[in-house]
Amino acid sequence: MNFIVSLGEIIEGVGALIVWNEKMGAFVAHCSNHKLLPYIVKENCLKRVGLEKITGESQLQQESKDELKESITTKSELSSNNTSNRKWAFVLVETILLCQIRKTTNRYNLPIDTRFYCISVLPMPGDSNELLCDLTLNK
Repeated sequence: MNFIVSLGEIIEGVGALIVWNEKMGAFVAHCSNHKLLPYIVKENCLKRVGLEKITGESQLQQESKDELKESITTKSELSSNNTSNRKWAFVLVETILLCQIRKTTNRYNLPIDTRFYCISVLPMPGDSNELLCDLTLNK
């Protein structure tokens, strides 16, 4: 089974790379075309792709763990359910909605009237743990 991962534009039904954006406090689909509006991943989709929203406390804990031990991630460690501290993932884009910020105080820390895309994502079909392991080991 072959799937396309697009870094040029985000399209429904196509794979995408999502990364944690500290400024927005959310996972955002990476797109090489900077002129496009941001693609923010809905929080209710994170659990099904093995991610969690990174809070200030858990981020500090992860950074201190990384400083204490530098080790190679093994396939068995990745296959466990402890994937919530990852800051990126390959996903399949399910739906895309155009949204606009209406409140001055909002969860994404964006200015009022800012437009963005809110995307719903699914896990990438196939053995994503094997792919992740290969990417981690080949840094």
